[in-house]
This record gives sequence, C-alpha cells and structure tokens, in this order.
Amino acid sequence: MTKEEIVDKFFSNPDIFFSDFEKLGVDFSKVKLDLGRVMVKKRFNLTDQQIEAVEFVYWMSYFIETELKQSILFVEKNLGSKTKMLEAALDKLHFGDKIGLITTYNENGKSDNFTKMCWKINELRNHVAHGRFEKLEYAGLSLSDTKGQLRLFADIKNSAEERKH
Repeated sequence: MTKEEIVDKFFSNPDIFFSDFEKLGVDFSKVKLDLGRVMVKKRFNLTDQQIEAVEFVYWMSYFIETELKQSILFVEKNLGSKTKMLEAALDKLHFGDKIGLITTYNENGKSDNFTKMCWKINELRNHVAHGRFEKLEYAGLSLSDTKGQLRLFADIKNSAEERKH
C-alpha cells in the first residue's frame, strides 16, 4: 500500500483505519507517513523538487533566525542588558526586524555581506509563504539541487566569517 493509499484510507474513516491497522499489529509510533508533505504535494500538485526546495528554505531560515537571536542576546548580555526581557521581546519580532537589529551592531550602521545574506534568506522565505516556488533559487541554481543549497550555505558562512574580522 502506498503512502497516498494509506492517507486515503485514513480520511475515509479514521476509527476503522486505526482499528484495521492495529489488528494487523501496526505500531503507529514507528510509522512515518510524511503526512504534511503528502497532503500538500497532492492538494497543490507540487513536484519532489519543489518540496525539497521548500524544506531547505524553511530549515535555512530557521537556522539564520535562531542565529540572529542568539547573536543579539550575546551582544546585549555583554553590554549589560537584561536578557530575559530582551529574549521575550525578540520572540515577538519578525525575521526582518531581527535583521534590522543586527545592522545596528555594525560600525557604520550599514549592511554588510552577512546582513545582505540574511535579507536573501528572508526573501526566499517570503517566496515559500506566497507559493512562488519557481523563485527558490540562488546564484542561478535551484534550491532543490544540492549545489544550490551548498552554494547558499557557503556564502552565508563566508559572510558570517567576514563579519568576525
């Protein structure tokens, strides 16, 4: 039975679905369906490549936004700020607001390469949110392609390293 057939059986009658499969000895704690992926792919007719690019952008934006938050907290803690209150405030800010905050830590208050890369991640995240999957590319490479993913990650890492010097 394919994942799609399992999903169809579930939606026809969840109680019977669970009962039938438990009678067969199925331990649902060990079943991986990727249900969100299957549902979105089927409903919106997405390709595996589009799903791969979306997942990469999601995790990359999570990574960068979390790094930004931790960086802001680190700097502010060293400046003597009350980080517990600041952390609560940061949790309420949008990704773009956090990017704007890190710009204030630059010597001249202007964007550096790392800040520009953060804005690029924010742009890619917006493409995901608005279903513009054809725009999930970087440096002419699709973000479903390992080369595109590695290129973006390398440029982010290199821009972060530049910032430290």
